Amino acid sequence: MKNYISVSQAAKKLNVSVQTIYNMCKTGKLGGVCIKSQTKKKWLIDPNTIDLLIESSRFISCFEVKKKMEELKLF
Repeated sequence: MKNYISVSQAAKKLNVSVQTIYNMCKTGKLGGVCIKSQTKKKWLIDPNTIDLLIESSRFISCFEVKKKMEELKLF
C-alpha cells in the first residue's frame, strides 16, 4: 500500500486551508484516494502529487532565469 498523508497534513505542507485541499482533490489537481463510509468521506493524499504541484507552480525569479540562460550559453 502506498504511503498517503491526511488532508490536514497536505494543507500544512502547501500552506493552504483544508477546504482548498478538498477542492483540489475534487477537481483532480491533487491525487488522492477517497474512502467512503456510511456517514462520511475521507481523502488520503498522495504526497508525490504535492511535490509535483509545488514544482510545477514554482515561481522563478529574474535572477534564476538569467542564471539558467548563462548556463545554456545560447548567445
